[in-house]
Amino acid sequence: MKISPKSWHYNLVQLFFTGNMPRTLCSYFWTFLLCLFFGLLLATFALGLVAGAIYVLVAPWILIGEAKNREEYILIGIMFFMGYGFPVIGFIINYIESRPKNYRPSKGPSLLSQWLKAKKEKVCPIIEYKD
Repeated sequence: MKISPKSWHYNLVQLFFTGNMPRTLCSYFWTFLLCLFFGLLLATFALGLVAGAIYVLVAPWILIGEAKNREEYILIGIMFFMGYGFPVIGFIINYIESRPKNYRPSKGPSLLSQWLKAKKEKVCPIIEYKD
């Protein structure tokens, strides 16, 4: 099986796994799932930190009752958007700008379909990393 270094799953594995890349499809698939799990865990932790920081800033206004007029509640909404919206928008813009201009997603078989096929045949093919 051939895997392109431009694929999103290859880049995710490279982000978390700094050693030698797996040589078989089975080990690559499980490494990818582990990296996906840790990526989601890290994203959840980061969003929790942002939510906690926003709560620490906003909770005194709400609990003490200092936010008495409409403008203060609008300010609270803007702070929530800045805490959650800006990081998401930043990740999307970074992803779009980091892709090559002539980028076309591959039309080849998916990683999951190849892994299921290999599992059914009880054979793990060797992976070639191609450009």
